[in-house]
Amino acid sequence: MKTFMLYLVGIIGSTATYYVNARYKQGAVRSSALLTLIVSAFLSFFPQLLSKYLTQYIPAIFIGASFIGMVSKTRSLLILASA
Repeated sequence: MKTFMLYLVGIIGSTATYYVNARYKQGAVRSSALLTLIVSAFLSFFPQLLSKYLTQYIPAIFIGASFIGMVSKTRSLLILASA
């Protein structure tokens, strides 16, 4: 279950970064930084919501996946690369 959650975070991170970049024209770096800040801050303020393992690894997985969303030009390879 934990592994599935980390895969899901990777897919959501890359897709959300791509979406914010393309839809709201915020730029790749700003989109990645904003979303990573939100996820990391949420887990820092509410660490008891998830297991210690997930609280520790979700921010790292999310920022790595957001790098994929930063450089993706097409949506077709986005989910494949993030999984």
